[in-house]
Amino acid sequence: ATAARAATLTAYDTTNNCYQYPNVFGRVKLINKDEAGEEGGEEGGEGGEQVAVAAFDTIKPVEGETPVARKLSAAITVDGVEDDVWAEVPYYGLKDKDVAVAKVAWDDNFFYVLERVKDADFDATSANSWERDGGEFFFDEDNSKDDGYAENTDAFQYRHTGFGSANPQPYSQFESSKGEQYKAKFKVASKIVDDGYIIEYAVPWTGEEAKKAGDIIGFELSAFDCSNGARNKEINFITNGGNLYNTPSLIGEIELVNAYCKIDLTKLNLDKTTSEAVEGGVKLTFNDAKSEFGFAVPASEVSKHFSQVVIKFRDGDVGGPHKFVRHYDTTQIGWISGEENQYVADFTDSGTMVIASLEDAKSLTALRLYNGVNDFKVGGSVIIESIEFK
Repeated sequence: ATAARAATLTAYDTTNNCYQYPNVFGRVKLINKDEAGEEGGEEGGEGGEQVAVAAFDTIKPVEGETPVARKLSAAITVDGVEDDVWAEVPYYGLKDKDVAVAKVAWDDNFFYVLERVKDADFDATSANSWERDGGEFFFDEDNSKDDGYAENTDAFQYRHTGFGSANPQPYSQFESSKGEQYKAKFKVASKIVDDGYIIEYAVPWTGEEAKKAGDIIGFELSAFDCSNGARNKEINFITNGGNLYNTPSLIGEIELVNAYCKIDLTKLNLDKTTSEAVEGGVKLTFNDAKSEFGFAVPASEVSKHFSQVVIKFRDGDVGGPHKFVRHYDTTQIGWISGEENQYVADFTDSGTMVIASLEDAKSLTALRLYNGVNDFKVGGSVIIESIEFK
């Protein structure tokens, strides 16, 4: 026989590159003797080890909502697996929601992102990180919009592509004065699944002041679709793309919220008021000098903490301002003695109205709006585009 190796048999590594790439090692779990024979072990693994998850096509991203980052009730374990805590957060579609979706959240220590991409043919053949399947993450904590990464105190770029291959190629720009702080605690994990992949990110807060609901963060996320070593397209989340890799002022924005609930405009409580569906919202017509309308979060949402209501409207022609009554920790929108005629809501022309809670310890869950002036226009109207509790 000729003195040559005919084959190498391995338990886990299918690339035959263990000798130089430890990331393709398999894993074995240590168990107690009395556990032998039971099912166990972590679901999935790092990079290329596949994970059994629900099919991408079963995911239903929310429609018609501006993406926000919701505060979590517990910390996330960044391992590329969708923890139970993520159930508190909805999926939003990227610019091509049939291919990529994401969840965005935060707590007192981290900003979190879970990205799910449909791509059954994961391509990592290019030598260039930007021409491999995977994702890219942009961040500007204080949303300062400074132009360069070196000049922007707390902006960075992180590209996570080619994971699961023999030569994964993450790329990052932690060039700002806080770069090392981010780099030291930044977390990323990924998993290959049957119909694509999952990437999970966690970014530490570095600002001197604690983050709070209402803060606006500079943020963008993307997914690369590649084949045969070339990038076919880049799918963005918030912006339309561009030179974000060298111009952090182009990074998009996302708001931190404690909770979020969008009101179904077809289910407003109307009194002497009629509603008509129009493009981009509902048209309310006030048919009497005592016309009113109101709304509340669903009973299932009352336990969450909302600090404000945001109403977007247009084409307001009502002759004068409405007044309103706030309601806390309830779905009721009736009268509250002593609250009448105190607060003004002006639906003139077009704009965004923000009505904040007056009691930090309570959750603002319902609102009643009514005619508050003598020159209120009977037959006047306004188009309500959206109502959001945050």
